[in-house]
Amino acid sequence: LFLTKALLLAVSVGIIGFITMTGTIIITHMASSSGLDPWGLSPEIWKHLGGVTLAWTVTALIAFAIGSLARTAILPL
Repeated sequence: LFLTKALLLAVSVGIIGFITMTGTIIITHMASSSGLDPWGLSPEIWKHLGGVTLAWTVTALIAFAIGSLARTAILPL
C-alpha cells in the first residue's frame, strides 16, 4: 500500500510538474519581446524541464516519506 501511494504520488507530481514548467516557459517566451518561438524548445530547455520535473518528484517523495515517518514515530513517543 505504501509503495502504491508513493508511486501514484511520483507519477502525478511528475506529470503536473512537467505540464506546469512547460506552460511557464511557453508563456514566458510569448510574453518576451526577444523573438523566440514559444513552441520550439531547444534541447537545453528539454534537459532543464527533465531536471525540474525530477526535482519536483524527489521533493514530493521526501515530503511523503517524512510525513509517513512522523505520523508513525509520534505514536510511540
